[in-house]
Amino acid sequence: MKSTHFLKALSLSVAALALNAGTAHASTVGIYGGGSTLSYLIDDVIGQCVGVQNAANGDAAKATGLGCSAPVNSAYEYLLTATGSGAGLTALTTNTPTTSVTKSGTTSTDSANGFGAYPYPSWQLTFSDAPLDTVTTAGGTTMFLDTYKTIAAERGLAWQIPVTAVGVAVPYNLPSATFGTTFYGAAVSTVTVQNGSGPSASVPKLDLSTDMVCYIWTQQTAKGKPVSGTYTWDNAIFYGAKSTTKTPKITNYDSNLVQSSVAGLAIKPVIRSDASGTTYLFSLWLSKNCKGYTAAGYSTPATLVNWPTFVTADGLNGNGGGGLVSVLQANNGAVGYVTPDAILPAKSTGAPAAFLLAGKSKVTNASPVFLYPDPANDYLAETGITLPTSIKATKWGTKLNKAFFKAATTNTGYPITGLTYVMGYTCYVNDSTNDELDGVKAYLSYLGNPAISAYLTNNGFAPLTPASYASEIATVEADLTGVSATPVVSGKKTITGPKACKSFTTVAQDYK
Repeated sequence: MKSTHFLKALSLSVAALALNAGTAHASTVGIYGGGSTLSYLIDDVIGQCVGVQNAANGDAAKATGLGCSAPVNSAYEYLLTATGSGAGLTALTTNTPTTSVTKSGTTSTDSANGFGAYPYPSWQLTFSDAPLDTVTTAGGTTMFLDTYKTIAAERGLAWQIPVTAVGVAVPYNLPSATFGTTFYGAAVSTVTVQNGSGPSASVPKLDLSTDMVCYIWTQQTAKGKPVSGTYTWDNAIFYGAKSTTKTPKITNYDSNLVQSSVAGLAIKPVIRSDASGTTYLFSLWLSKNCKGYTAAGYSTPATLVNWPTFVTADGLNGNGGGGLVSVLQANNGAVGYVTPDAILPAKSTGAPAAFLLAGKSKVTNASPVFLYPDPANDYLAETGITLPTSIKATKWGTKLNKAFFKAATTNTGYPITGLTYVMGYTCYVNDSTNDELDGVKAYLSYLGNPAISAYLTNNGFAPLTPASYASEIATVEADLTGVSATPVVSGKKTITGPKACKSFTTVAQDYK
């Protein structure tokens, strides 16, 4: 099934995506989960649209603004927490929602209705920008999927499908009046950028080629060649040059920086301190595009990686994308990696990001294409992608992310375009008191809703096509299994069901 441009199919109706009401419930069922700080806003707003709105949750008002004042299914309430992708993956793959992990973001609670704070009593959904076939530790070889095998008999197969495509931005903090010296046509110092119909912003025109990005993060070119000179923003790698007056062939790309304005200004990389799916996506792209990645000291792409010593020399790091940008904005010469919800224009107080070299451009007299990380440029990475038809988690993981990188290059889209996922189990409780199964299905059925897709676009994300979401949902729902249970007052209850769920257990407090 081939993906086509999302905007061509916005006419898909909300009604066509709504799930029919499932088992009748005596009380509201809590569907718990969390993970990615990158996609938390979107994930939580979807929950506030699908289930009972939590008045104490700020995202309820955002959901109402999207036309979601009445839930699709009032039998459920979705309570999610932004732990970061790594912690969310740990909760899912160990089936231990009360695992003590550092929560790096917001927690949804509803004490008035009896649903408590994180750690939650059970776990149904994880949201992550790193897939299940990501290694669990920096420099390790064990994948989260390997860890999951120990509970597979209890929860069945693990699955993962994309919620949206997303570009990883390269934000920076450089002096004002620094831009506008390119010799690729007329000099341009600023460009107005906009996400969908959302707010716009004027950002400096910093153009970074693949060589430049690789230099910043590996101190080598994309081909793994050493770069002479100091590790500063006035290094010659950032400045275009013509070979001779008689032969005006451009010999390297131009960043559009005024070299004298950044003379001696040190390059100061800022990294994520938490286990981050954004780190996974960025390190995966570096490993595929910078031949000096391993030699520089990096480990296998992961939610936490071993960074080269020159990257960590200044000790600059932040918890979550917002934390990274705060550190970046406090340090002149800083550069980092975040998702578009933390940069201009999606966030009015966010940092500007670089325009990255797109497509298969070569150094010529013709103007090369440099793109900002916005939905219009990310959509091009979806064109021509064939989605898997199997629930097998590895089909949807690293291999699919690499396909998006390749499509972005082929179609001259924003180069660092990856995926953020929703994940879950095959086995869920499904009885008249506590119907987790239909609660999970209700959530999935809302992916691709036009209102949510527009909201994604306005916040810098690139939704998949309605046809892609329909295919994903059908693939997962074909394998979901419901098992019956008799509630108990406290402690655990044993579920009797199919062989794959033979030891499935849950706790009583996951319904109210």
